[in-house]
Amino acid sequence: MHFFEICHPVLIFCTAKSLENVLELKNCFPVDIILYDTETVDEAENFDKLIEGGTFDPGFSPTKLDPKEDVALILTSSGTTGFPKSVQLTHASLRVTMLYGGDRYFLDVNENERILAFLPFFHIFGIGLTLAGILYGAKLVILEKFVPDRFLNLIQKHRITTLYAVPPILLFLVKSPLVQKYDLSSITDVLCGAATVTKETEDLVEAQLKINCVRQIYGMTEVSGGATVIPKNSKKPGSSGQVVTGHQIKICDPENGKALGVNEVGELRIKGDGVMKSYLGKEIETEEAFDEEGFFKSGDLGYYDDEGFFFIVDRLKEIIKYKGFQVSPAELESLLIQHPAVKDAGVIGIPDEKAGELPLAFVVKQPNQDVTEEEIVRYIAGKVDTITMCHSSSRIEAALRATSMTYLVFSLIVLSSLGKLASGMFPNVYGKIKQEEVGDNPGLPLILTPFIEQGKIKQALTAAEVHFNGFKGIKSYAGYFTVKKNFNSNMFFWFFPSQTDYANAPVVLWLQGGPGATSLIGLFTENGPFTVISQQGLKLRKYAWTESHSVIYIDNPVGTGFSFTDSDGYCQNETQVGEDLVAKNDFFVAGESYGGKYAPVIAYTIHQRNPDAKVQINLKGISIGNGLIDPVNQLNYADYLFQIGLIDSNTQAMIHKIQREGIDQITNKDWAKAFQTFDDLLVGDLNNHTSLLKNITGFTIYFNYLYTVDPSSELIYMGKYIQRDDVRAAIHVGNATFHVEDQEVKINLLADIMQSVAPWVEKLLDNYRVLIYNGQVDIIGAYPMTVNSLQNLNFSAAAEYKTAQRYQWHVDDDLAGYVKQAGNLTEVLVRNAGHMVPTDQPKWAFDLISRFTRNKPFH
Repeated sequence: MHFFEICHPVLIFCTAKSLENVLELKNCFPVDIILYDTETVDEAENFDKLIEGGTFDPGFSPTKLDPKEDVALILTSSGTTGFPKSVQLTHASLRVTMLYGGDRYFLDVNENERILAFLPFFHIFGIGLTLAGILYGAKLVILEKFVPDRFLNLIQKHRITTLYAVPPILLFLVKSPLVQKYDLSSITDVLCGAATVTKETEDLVEAQLKINCVRQIYGMTEVSGGATVIPKNSKKPGSSGQVVTGHQIKICDPENGKALGVNEVGELRIKGDGVMKSYLGKEIETEEAFDEEGFFKSGDLGYYDDEGFFFIVDRLKEIIKYKGFQVSPAELESLLIQHPAVKDAGVIGIPDEKAGELPLAFVVKQPNQDVTEEEIVRYIAGKVDTITMCHSSSRIEAALRATSMTYLVFSLIVLSSLGKLASGMFPNVYGKIKQEEVGDNPGLPLILTPFIEQGKIKQALTAAEVHFNGFKGIKSYAGYFTVKKNFNSNMFFWFFPSQTDYANAPVVLWLQGGPGATSLIGLFTENGPFTVISQQGLKLRKYAWTESHSVIYIDNPVGTGFSFTDSDGYCQNETQVGEDLVAKNDFFVAGESYGGKYAPVIAYTIHQRNPDAKVQINLKGISIGNGLIDPVNQLNYADYLFQIGLIDSNTQAMIHKIQREGIDQITNKDWAKAFQTFDDLLVGDLNNHTSLLKNITGFTIYFNYLYTVDPSSELIYMGKYIQRDDVRAAIHVGNATFHVEDQEVKINLLADIMQSVAPWVEKLLDNYRVLIYNGQVDIIGAYPMTVNSLQNLNFSAAAEYKTAQRYQWHVDDDLAGYVKQAGNLTEVLVRNAGHMVPTDQPKWAFDLISRFTRNKPFH
């Protein structure tokens, strides 16, 4: 749909199978529809009848074209980062593809070849080679969708000679036990594109298929397909080939554009008739894509040898920078997939305060195979001595040792349609906070659990008390509790006793969202006793919740903020989060955003364990601000965005379709795909791309529709301030790594994000007060969607809630918002506030939490 929004088609050819989707497009665009394989249906006309009904005009002559200017084809780019762009290819561009397709030195597509065409036609590799097959008379067997058994059966049945493939297909051929059931001996040539494969993978495929070599083709949509190809009947292990006719390639230093020589690694830049005309509708991106000499900047790192063969190292954006060295994720992936129990693998870089970045590996196990992280560590440790990263002469074994590389064993990894790893999976939503280098003398983390276990409570309090002149005399305690000894999981807390009537003041546990966002965001930018005005100082906050409440800020789950754990200790569902946070304190549980999932589960865990606990918690209720509670009932962004004027009716219809897909995925418990749908629509976290919301509306944030960009600098100041050595020492975090918004936390909770916590909310409503509040101008946690989730709750006062009267809520002389109450449920709309209500309306938020915790009426 994004593609059609940009291109505005007027005529669509399709099959009956895709007609339903295409008819929905007709609601958004004035298009005519032509059907290939069935009679005329609804508003779609049959192709054969259209031809039969046509007339011949003897005076007709085709429009004269400028081959280098007139566009022949528009395809979407398929890179691993960024929202797909619409690439305009001219007639001259496609001519280059056809020329090297028939060139006997390169592809040599001819009438004797039998080709299995199964790559998608929306990608240049699929459509380009199919057109070349038609042009040069090869036999084409078209497989609409890759299904393993059908794929292998067609090779056997039609005696396929040439296989144009992508890396996941090569992995399938060497890893799947199905392959042994079929005769694939007719295959004499395998050409792999879309992403590079290593020599090791080539060797495995050649051994499996008993062929002389696997040839590689390197290119991209922007250069009409191939830019380099291994020549026919040639062998150059690991190489992507020589430059095809119609292209020029240079290797440049990506920083200064200086041309590099033989065996020097740099960015590949490409020029020639095959290079695209432009990105449709994106003049700035088009201009940035070319250098001063008119070479297209590929974004890929590589080098060429003295025979003119090119070798692709990795994507420029994906290179892991370890202590000044450049580590190639592709090389690490190639080692991982050689393990017999590994089906697939992907590697990305994660921040590290000492090394700069460290590799993080995602491993998908083979079915019915068991492999531990320790086994993978040992396997890699035995191989890293032999690799040279990024063609550097320096060995960097330390970067890959067991102490340095993190492994996560997964049931899936997110790939593009052509098998490319969706890199940048979980970038930092609070991107203004940066990880700072730890100084020489911040001390060590203070872990209080040993004091408590030995009954040394006074000693624990004394050790945890914070003494720092910069904190304006506000009393507080900070340190760590160990929540899982076997995983070294330690949770950071910062406790502020109420500044008034401490003995009787309610206790509030504050939980940030993310998942993986530090609760210090809430402390310093929303409701804590002070805010950072610059890197150097603080000022006291008016309307701080700590004026009349004792507040505990906890970095939750482990791996968030200053909380830390070994790799096995990350929480993977909300119940685990709840079990971690059972503490011996009297408190209300308050969650914001994704914290709306933490709060009810933590509270319910307390409810379950209280009867048998030695020290019972006097739980009174929970509050959730702009929370994600029940995703299946909180997805109606189409109507909301239309009603506030950010989209038109065409886009509204388009988003309705996307929402239905998301709801179906949730219903089918396909949690990862459901999150990807939500992410593509609104967030843009998963693939580090611009979401549909941003692409259509121009909004770069989704927390407040009064702003297109975040106007605040508080997070920048906060991030620098809390990572100063003197502040670290004062709050007893010492040299612990500060996780800005931890990728591993999100990754481990990926399958949990789109699941509902409504059942826990329903159970809590029977015993405790529940406050649900929303800012009026939030986008991602919009009020109408929250109301929809509440109306679908099954609790004792559900019918009463649906008919309850809505009251005005005033603070002094101001209309602060509107309140509806039924049974234990209080629903509040806060006027002129976005996703972070206490930030936007501090006085009203203070009144809100004070009324709720003290059970005072709102009207």
